[in-house]
Amino acid sequence: EMVVLIAPPLKPAPALLDDETILAALETASLRDVVQTLMAQTGLPRKAIYQRTLDLSQKKKT
Repeated sequence: EMVVLIAPPLKPAPALLDDETILAALETASLRDVVQTLMAQTGLPRKAIYQRTLDLSQKKKT
């Protein structure tokens, strides 16, 4: 008797975002572009990246 299990490949763990990476990206690109780039690089959800980026950009202005 034999059992064969077939499953999709495992997704790599999403990369973590650090504040310096986001702030450096905001120096040269728009909020929208930064979010799109970080989504592609990390695989994290857009909503999470957008909220963190927005928080940092507002904190930077004050």
